[in-house]
Amino acid sequence: MVLAAVLTACQGSQQPGARTFYDFKEDSVARDGVLSRCDGAPDTSANDLECIAARRAASAVAVEQERSRTDGFDRQSERKLVAMRDRSARSEQGGATAAAAPAYGAPLGRVLPSMDNSASADPYEVQFPSRPSFQLGAVEPPSSEIQIVQPTLKPEDVAVRPARLSKTTN
Repeated sequence: MVLAAVLTACQGSQQPGARTFYDFKEDSVARDGVLSRCDGAPDTSANDLECIAARRAASAVAVEQERSRTDGFDRQSERKLVAMRDRSARSEQGGATAAAAPAYGAPLGRVLPSMDNSASADPYEVQFPSRPSFQLGAVEPPSSEIQIVQPTLKPEDVAVRPARLSKTTN
């Protein structure tokens, strides 16, 4: 009997059938449903254990997704660095070697300029267009002589006419 009383006392703080943080972390549908219910009634959900657990689980899932996304960026950056090192090693060895057979899907006829192999085969190479040149000596500056013309205004054009005062009923 003492053991049953201790177990009942330990579980008394939880609501019956309340889901835990781990339940919400694994079940996104239940988490979204409880979060929408809690957002609908923020006053009553402040002390609700399910709402608290769902909010904690949602923030934990968001942190995990952000970490996996940044890990993907790190892997992509590492691939780019490896490609740059390979390209510099090829250029130090004396240039690229021509392939004996055309690649699968390569055109058999005349090659378009956009398909030319003169550009690097590195998919991460960034090419910027050349900057345009400007000649500033060919432009003549504007004259510094400015004439200010006095406007001619008529009092009828500029005067403010007050609205007629009349009795209005509301």
